[in-house]
Amino acid sequence: MKRLLSYICSFLLLITVAIGSVHAIPPGVARMFGISLGPEMFDQETLDTELITNGGMEAGADPDNWSTEGSPIISERSNEQANSGTYSNKIGVNAQFEGTRQAISIVAGSIYKVTVAIYGDGTNKFACTAYEIASATHHFSPLSVSNVGYVYPASGTIETWYFIAGSTAINCNLYLYSATGVVTGTYYLDDVSIAEVTAPDKSIPENDPWPALAGADVNTEEDASSPLGVTEANDVSLWNNSGFDTFASEADPHMGTYSAHFVAGDTADSAATNEITVSDNALYRVSFFYKLAANDAQTYAKYSIGETGTLEKYVAFTNLTATAFTEVVSYVYTDGTDLVITVANGGTDADVDINVDAVSVRLVQFSWTPIGTNTIEIDETEDAVLVTCVNNGNGARLYFKDASDLSKDLTIGRAYTCTVDLKVGVGDTLIAQIHAAAFIEQTGNIAESWTTYTFNWVATTVSADYFIFASMGVGDVVYIRELSIKQGTTIE
Repeated sequence: MKRLLSYICSFLLLITVAIGSVHAIPPGVARMFGISLGPEMFDQETLDTELITNGGMEAGADPDNWSTEGSPIISERSNEQANSGTYSNKIGVNAQFEGTRQAISIVAGSIYKVTVAIYGDGTNKFACTAYEIASATHHFSPLSVSNVGYVYPASGTIETWYFIAGSTAINCNLYLYSATGVVTGTYYLDDVSIAEVTAPDKSIPENDPWPALAGADVNTEEDASSPLGVTEANDVSLWNNSGFDTFASEADPHMGTYSAHFVAGDTADSAATNEITVSDNALYRVSFFYKLAANDAQTYAKYSIGETGTLEKYVAFTNLTATAFTEVVSYVYTDGTDLVITVANGGTDADVDINVDAVSVRLVQFSWTPIGTNTIEIDETEDAVLVTCVNNGNGARLYFKDASDLSKDLTIGRAYTCTVDLKVGVGDTLIAQIHAAAFIEQTGNIAESWTTYTFNWVATTVSADYFIFASMGVGDVVYIRELSIKQGTTIE
């Protein structure tokens, strides 16, 4: 029976190599065929009660709680080698499949971590497996792979692996024995452990960039490396004047002590510009406070947001009419490295007397990227990212990767859950998808009212899995907020 299982596992190894690493195999397939998951499956894990008794081999001369497998010529506690403590279990063999075992009880569907310290003889192969009795399923260690085994060096090796208990799992034997074809060999075993993994639900901390993936009021710390035009000093040096008769600071602020004061009474267009260095392909929140003097001669002022040479590139000239300090907020997705805020009189015959204060340009996020000429902005009413389809039905893309988008890269083979609140415009029909290599998980048509959608997938790349939309028509819109990623505690 063991020889047959060896052939089966060797066949599965070939499948594994053909597909890629073990970690890239869908866990449902891994569970079906008893393929073990590698040692990087979880980090910061929490383990339940230890299932192995006397795993340190310190008790009993045989040692206690361990049964011989086959008929080894030596099976005894020894102080010749030890990974910790004083003793290990010394196994001497003169045939294949000889060694030691211990029976444990496991729960179907749970994930278990196995650790074994092995000192080989550098010549003869040895194998380690957690064997489900009811289903005759092996979960071999990464180096063992199968009953073919591995030549463990005399210097010692710590094997660590994870497995998912099958649907019929109740009883399990941990086998540590000489591999297929072995006729002699000496091995020492120590610090053997099996415990259920009960890793906590790991949501990304609130102060990490994750919340910026969708939401208007997060990750908006000012970039101190460039002037933001916050007029708090008694000067207006961050502004450039073009035609204003009065261009000075005034002790009439929205905040602090001063504001910038611009006055024009002639017939020519007058403008003040503030240029800020920004990053390409990033979303910024641009805001300032203004007020117009309350006098009969004044008509109105206006503002725009653009870049050098194209002052209306992002926000076309928009009228300003309030006579009490009022905040203006705009979100722009840059495709250059300079951003210009312009405040001007309302027209060629317009008088204007305006105070401007607390100008701020804040980076919101790098994460979402519009596809084609589609647009991304923040809808403050909905407190959400708003994607509008201009020419590409995929809307916008979000890569799950590194510190610019996430806290870190994904780990191949790890399960993740993405939850996100979405809604579309009235009459718009589109779907959301997560792409992980050839695997695609998607929603049905997104609802017109706020609805939470959940995606479960197993990472196939460290930085190229992504979230995207599909089937957007020209003019269709989708709102995004409360997007979060959590590391799964089980694989489905």
